[in-house]
Order: sequence, then C-alpha cells, then structure tokens
Amino acid sequence: MVNLKIGIVIQARLNSNRLPGKALLPLPNASEKTLLEQIIRRALAVKYNPEIIIATSTRSENDELEIVAKRNQVQFFRGKEEDVLARFYAAATAFNLDIIIRLTADNPFIDPFILSQILQEHIDQQADYTVTTGLPIGLNVEMVNFKGLEQCFQETMLPEHREHVTLYIRQNPAKFKILYKNFGNQNYGSPNWRLTVDNENDYAFACALFLLLDRPSHIFTLHEIVQLLNTNPALLLINKDNYQKKVFKNVQEELTEAIQMLQSLDFPQAAKILASQLL
Repeated sequence: MVNLKIGIVIQARLNSNRLPGKALLPLPNASEKTLLEQIIRRALAVKYNPEIIIATSTRSENDELEIVAKRNQVQFFRGKEEDVLARFYAAATAFNLDIIIRLTADNPFIDPFILSQILQEHIDQQADYTVTTGLPIGLNVEMVNFKGLEQCFQETMLPEHREHVTLYIRQNPAKFKILYKNFGNQNYGSPNWRLTVDNENDYAFACALFLLLDRPSHIFTLHEIVQLLNTNPALLLINKDNYQKKVFKNVQEELTEAIQMLQSLDFPQAAKILASQLL
C-alpha cells in the first residue's frame, strides 16, 4: 500500500451546455466556496492521502479553474478538450499515478468514506477497474489502475471510448479484472435521486442540502442525506423531473430512448414518425 501512488483526477470544464460555469458557482448560494471547491474538500478526506488533480482542457475559458486549484493547493493539468481519455492518461503519466480515481466537477456530494471503502476493496482484490452501482446519481465512483488506463489509451480510438474514459473497459470485460460493487440493496438511498448538478433545479437542490447539512468542520455523508430526504421527501420535488444524460451503446439505443422521451412529453406524432424510420 505504501508504494502505491493514488490520484483523484477531477474532470472539469466551464463550457457546460446546460449550466455554463457551474463548477464555479457558490455552494451553497452566497458561500465563499465554489462547487468545485466542495468537491476538492471532500476528495481531501479520502484515506491514503491521494494526489488531487484538476484536469481540464487547454481552452482559455478554463483558466479560472487553474486559479481555483492554486488557491486550494492542489495539482492542475491541461489536456485535450474532446479526447478525455488522452487527458486522463497524460495526467496519470505526469504525476506517476498507480491508481486513478475519476471524479467529475458536477458531483459535489461524493462521499469520501464510501470512496475510501471502495479504494480499499480495489486494492485488496487487485482489480484493474472498480465501479459502484446502485447509489444515487452523482455518488457512484470508479477507479482504474494505470496499466488498465494505458491499455485503453493504446487499444481504442473510437470517439465514444476517448470521450468517456472507462467505457472501453466496461465493454471488454474479458481483457480486465473488473470489480462491481452494488449498493442497490442497502440503505444508501434511491438510485433515482439526483445528487448531481446539471441544471438550475439541480443546483437549487444542492444548495438546499448543503445549507441543511454542511458545517465548516464536518463533511456530511450519504447516510445523513438519506436520513434528511427520508424525513423531508418534499425536497426531492425540486429536481425530480430533470433528465439524466446517458452513455448509449449504439445509435439504435439512443433513438429508442428519444422515442420514449417524445412520448412522455406528449409528442405522439413526432414519436410515431421517428419510430417508423427505425422499422
């Protein structure tokens, strides 16, 4: 364990389509800490003293992220905008990482205690790649050994693999030792809860939870969130109708989802026309 260098690489950018600049929004509202800084704060609580690295693109609009990294005394790395796999591989290489924990800058509720538990299991099981399932949206985590990340980088050039970093591993289980950790049957809340920030309603919900639970000397846990939401379920109405972006296996799957969305939004004719094109 002593010889392993662990890095938490936080994927960040400021040109979000749904909520531009969300990584720099105050959290909670009027706080001195930004959303990204709340993630950094929680990442620093993970055991084994991991290196914290903000990984963004070379676009000038992301210069402010470098300022945040310096202010919080964490590392910073800039790489390709669209080829996120190349960015992660280059960052892992630059900082000599053995294990890379991947976070994104729109998930401020990441639980460092769950993350520490998963990291320990990843090491004990000698997995190439570990991913959780069943946790609320924004709480599932993944980590990969450097050799696994390097194999991805060398073996695939498909755009979807380069954009989503670990998709190649999940689609090629015979090539990697994958550890799946399922929390779905335990008291960790609903996998449909949106503990992520994609748009204004998500941000409002995040502000409400931080105002109710956060303290300067205390990092609240997922169990505390579960207790709060079970006691005050009306809070879940704030962002319950928001749509969660997905990674589709192919165009057919994406179009099927689009038809279902058109039907749910009461566009039956448009759904029918699109469906007819798939026959």
